[in-house]
Amino acid sequence: MLTYIGTYLSYTLPVIGILTLITRPFINRLEIFKIGFISALAVIYTVPWYGYFVNYGARKYSPGVVLAMVGSVPVEEYVFVVAQTVLTLLWALMFVQWSTPCLNFNYDKRSYQLIRWIPISLLTVVTAAGYAMVVRGQETFYLGSILCWSSPAIAIMWYGAGNFFIKKIIPSSIAIVGPTLYMCWINQMTVSDDNNDSDKLKALFFFVTNLMVVLAGSSYDKAYGMIVTYSLDFPHQFSVSCRFVRQMARAFMTSEYATSSAVTRDIKTCIKVLSTSNAFGTSNYLFHAGYKFHFHKFLKNDVERWCCTVKICKCFAKLIVKSLIDTEIDIFNEHNHEPLPENILTRQKISNNLKRNAVDDMFVRLSKILHSELKNDDIENITSGDVLLIKRNIHNAQYSKLLKLPTSLTQIHETLKNMEFKTIKGEEFLLVSIIKKNTEISHFLKLFFGLPFLNPQDVENCFTEDIMAIQPQDARVLEFTDYILDSYIKNDADFPPEICKSDEKKKKIKLELSKQFISEVFADRKSDYDVKKTPREVKIDWKKYESEFTDFELSSYRAVSRIAFFLPRKPFEELFAGYQWDLEFTLVRNEKDLMLYTSYVAGSIGAMCFYVIMYRYGNDMNDLVNKADYLTKHAYKIGQGLQLVNIARDLVSDSESLGRCYFPAEYMDDEKEDLRILCQEKNPRSLGNKKLKKYSSKMIQLANKQQFESVGAIKYLPQDLIGSVLASTEMYRGLIKAIQSCPTYPTRASLPKLIVTCLNSKVLSSSNTKKTDVVSPVAFFYNPYNHSYTYSKVQ
Repeated sequence: MLTYIGTYLSYTLPVIGILTLITRPFINRLEIFKIGFISALAVIYTVPWYGYFVNYGARKYSPGVVLAMVGSVPVEEYVFVVAQTVLTLLWALMFVQWSTPCLNFNYDKRSYQLIRWIPISLLTVVTAAGYAMVVRGQETFYLGSILCWSSPAIAIMWYGAGNFFIKKIIPSSIAIVGPTLYMCWINQMTVSDDNNDSDKLKALFFFVTNLMVVLAGSSYDKAYGMIVTYSLDFPHQFSVSCRFVRQMARAFMTSEYATSSAVTRDIKTCIKVLSTSNAFGTSNYLFHAGYKFHFHKFLKNDVERWCCTVKICKCFAKLIVKSLIDTEIDIFNEHNHEPLPENILTRQKISNNLKRNAVDDMFVRLSKILHSELKNDDIENITSGDVLLIKRNIHNAQYSKLLKLPTSLTQIHETLKNMEFKTIKGEEFLLVSIIKKNTEISHFLKLFFGLPFLNPQDVENCFTEDIMAIQPQDARVLEFTDYILDSYIKNDADFPPEICKSDEKKKKIKLELSKQFISEVFADRKSDYDVKKTPREVKIDWKKYESEFTDFELSSYRAVSRIAFFLPRKPFEELFAGYQWDLEFTLVRNEKDLMLYTSYVAGSIGAMCFYVIMYRYGNDMNDLVNKADYLTKHAYKIGQGLQLVNIARDLVSDSESLGRCYFPAEYMDDEKEDLRILCQEKNPRSLGNKKLKKYSSKMIQLANKQQFESVGAIKYLPQDLIGSVLASTEMYRGLIKAIQSCPTYPTRASLPKLIVTCLNSKVLSSSNTKKTDVVSPVAFFYNPYNHSYTYSKVQ
């Protein structure tokens, strides 16, 4: 058997070291403070119990197996308490930290009270039972001591964080069971011959102590989650001070149901909006040239199965495409045929492009759509037979979108019956005989059915002043006009005329309201980058926004208003200026326009992120505050660099889906023709791969310049954030390589999951370097001037 100190050195400390290496990228100053704070509390609460236990003879230590005694307790027991606490918290960090704290709040008072008080009642009974068992010399002394010592502490922590703990019961259980099993195994290696307690009681002790540690971690997380969610109620940011500890205690004792659930609901909505962004396409980039795959079916866990288009070929691929940084592709079997001839691939590419265009523009002549495509240079190998096949495919695509018209009144009645159409009053629609021509009612209806051609703001006046003035005196017409007035004409109707506004008009109205919102939120700011140090409530008249904004949009704006006190006004104004740029389809004519646009839509985001960092860390980092102007400037550059990579990657998708081109017109080979193809015809592939790659390379060159100039500012950020910022920039470096290494221009390049994992591992594992020696995660930066990878260290 080993001595206590030998056990800890041989088994406990190495595991702590391994867990530290694994979790190092996720250990920030909050986690360090949490581990230290909980460890200190554990020592303070546990050691007196150990002393009581030893003094009553329930536990004895042989002089040869302990290093030294502090009072009646061996020094190894102090080491054990700290070691177990640190080990359990590091283990728990890998499982319980992967969700936003406010998402685990319980706002239902009834269930909250049940979850809180039922376990506390049971713990009270357990405490009483344990106290009754603590009889010196009895076998129940050790069990009673454990129950009597642990139950009050668990009850106190459960009062504040029991509901929070239950919300994460599965990861919390894993966090408890893992260290418990490991401690039981270590116990078999310790000197325990002189101890009276059995292995079962020792296992119970390890389980209870690990439960206390994990519950203490949940208490800390819940308290800090309350602080960052309800900053108006808990205004003090993190600091190693008594003031912050008192605020944490107050947040811990506060019941979630006593706070506003609207705050968390808005945050959940914002997260939902972010998590539903479209996945990026990958098939054009990842499959070898000459082979074509088609989507087959979905497998378990959202895995997509793609098969080779040649029926006799057994080659297939499995894809999981969730986001830009979460793509996994496995190709099974080899192709048993030669690559498809170039003319077939070209014909299929043209056919697919034209089918999309034909379906989008159903009223454009097919010959016009076809001729615009056949003007391009990439179709020398297209034959007349290919043209006939393309025409047939286009016709079939359009025909499949057309509705089958009923050929008789009976079919009309059957269709309406099957579709279960009803009026707003729940009545069935009735088909009546056609009204005779040149009657008073027919003239009235002709005027009525002209209302949709008016501007929405003119509908009410025309209907009430003109049409109702000439309505026939017929009971059916009177009932009809009353129904239309109440349901469609009035401003408070279920379907008012405003619902007919064009999408563009709605966007312009929302843009103007957004500008008003920013003016209200930042009305008290003295300058563009003036911020407040303490939280303050902003009074907003939400009624004027509720009529135009959706629930999702309102949630986002409410969430912004709650944190606006530490954010500057200028980046928001720039962001909306970029939105207006897109809304007006402003042409990017030169590099100056490009840099201005990227500053609006991405540089502003970088500046906002920096101010969030400065608010969270500003109290403890004078360097951050003193260099605010310098870091804000370079935050813009980092954002611009990332956006330029996006533009390089999205030349095709921006054109096809939006009819937009962000590549400067002055750099185009044929400005007029290229803009027509990209913005009007929305057929970017007709430019050819050579030109697309040329244009993307120019964007990448500009992106590299911005990132190369800005990366030196990263060393001034908080140490625990350097890795995260480097990770984001390195991900985009990977995208650059993906675009450049692809033989053809990819529709929207992305990175496989394995590459993403490797990049993140290298970045985060190297992020704890000294601030004077910040190294790129893979120790390379792309040289923007010679397009080669060169070693770079940012001093």
